[in-house]
Amino acid sequence: SSRRRHTRLQGDWSSDVCSSDLRLTQVHLIEVGAQRFGINDSAKKVDTPMVEGYIASRDQCPDPKASDAQVLEMQSLVGTVAYVAANTRHTLKHSVSSLSRVATNPAQEHLKAARRALTYLYQTKNVPLVFKHADWTGLDGVHYKAATPYRSEEQHV
Repeated sequence: SSRRRHTRLQGDWSSDVCSSDLRLTQVHLIEVGAQRFGINDSAKKVDTPMVEGYIASRDQCPDPKASDAQVLEMQSLVGTVAYVAANTRHTLKHSVSSLSRVATNPAQEHLKAARRALTYLYQTKNVPLVFKHADWTGLDGVHYKAATPYRSEEQHV
């Protein structure tokens, strides 16, 4: 197994010669994001990026508008999670989509939900996006499997 850092993704990739797997993670980026928001190993354990059934709604947004500091915090949290979701953790896209709807006027519960998503990423930072070669005869391309503790998803690339 060999490991290399990919600077554009701000992540690491490793390959396993025996199984022909390619594994991508963004551990460093997740750790930097978590540190920025004070998330560390003492955070309460979460098993999913969002509470089951939670939907961030504009109806929950504060009136008058949230402070500039709250908006900046929300957008930074969602941006960090979105970047990782787009590159290596595709199963977090629903969380990003839901939280993005309220990023310009977040309520405290939205900030709490965004922090939960980043906490989940931090606690599962070593979960890779795994690319498996489907058939070395060249007939079937590459498949990837996003291995997450709460859901597994496989697609043809």
